[in-house]
Amino acid sequence: MMLPVIRGAPNIASFLPEGTFITTSDFTSPKQLAAFLAKIGSSEDKYTSYLRKKHLYSVTNWAFNFKTATCDFCTRIKNEKLVIKKSMFMIV
Repeated sequence: MMLPVIRGAPNIASFLPEGTFITTSDFTSPKQLAAFLAKIGSSEDKYTSYLRKKHLYSVTNWAFNFKTATCDFCTRIKNEKLVIKKSMFMIV
């Protein structure tokens, strides 16, 4: 498996799980990045620690999930009885 090295997108950490990628902005020079990559490449434990974290997450097709969610929502509305809540304490 490959370990992603990302350049650009200063807010990439808000989109990807921590510990599953390396961003070039964390290093002051290409030489420093290369040294870090060499260190990871020579240590099976360090390399596999990134890969273990990657397996905790999955990539999904957002459009498919949105369609599924909206269809599920419509189905639930159609099949549920309309209950008028007279108080917030009636909400389950």
